[in-house]
Amino acid sequence: MKHLFLVAVVIQIFQSQFCYGQYDWKEGLIIHNNGDTVHGYIDERIAQTNQIACFFKKGIDGEIKKYSPFQILGYRFSGGKYYVSKTIKFPEKEDSIFLEFLVKGKISIYHYIGVGERYFIEKDGQMTELENSEINIRVGDRDYTRKKNEYIGTLNILLQDAYIPNEIQKTRYQSESLIKLAKTYNEKMCPDEKCITYEKKKEIAKFDFGFTLGTSNT
Repeated sequence: MKHLFLVAVVIQIFQSQFCYGQYDWKEGLIIHNNGDTVHGYIDERIAQTNQIACFFKKGIDGEIKKYSPFQILGYRFSGGKYYVSKTIKFPEKEDSIFLEFLVKGKISIYHYIGVGERYFIEKDGQMTELENSEINIRVGDRDYTRKKNEYIGTLNILLQDAYIPNEIQKTRYQSESLIKLAKTYNEKMCPDEKCITYEKKKEIAKFDFGFTLGTSNT
C-alpha cells in the first residue's frame, strides 16, 4: 500500500510540473462585466478547459489571473476564437460557462464541447439549444443508434421568416455547416448589416494533463 501511495505522489509531482510548463500564450483581450476591455495575453488550451476558465495576464511577464464565467463577459484571442459567458442547462442543473462564439448577426451561433458537442442559436435575445439526440432502434436481432435531428425542426421554426427550407434541410450538425446557414439567413434578412464570423483555425491538437480527485455535477 505504501508503494502505491509513493507512486501516486511521484505521478502528481511530475504531472504538476509538466502542466505548469505547457502554456500557450496568445495575444487577446478580456471583457469585464461593465463592458470594459483589457488587452494582454491569454493561455490557449483545449476547448473543454477554455470553456471553464480564462487564464490572463496583462504583460508577457505579468501576473497570471484566472477568470470564471461569472467574473467576465468573455474573452477573445486576437484574430481567433471568441468565448462568451452564457448560462446553459445540464442534466442536473443550470450553470454558467464560456461558449465559443461562432457567428454574430441577426442570429448568432454558439458551440459547446463536453461529452458530446452542443450548439445554441440566439435570436432576438433568446437562446435556444439545437438538439440532436440519439435513439436506439432494433431491427431483427440487431440494435442500432441513429440521430433524431430535432435541430432541423427548431431551425425551420426560428428561421421561417427567411423562407430557406432547402438550406435548412441540408444543414449538418457541425460548426462549418451551421455557420454557413447563419450567414445565409443574416445576409438575406439584413443585407446592409455585416455578419461577423469568428472562424475556427486549423491547429495541432493540444492536451491538458493533470491528476484530479473530486466529483463533478456536469
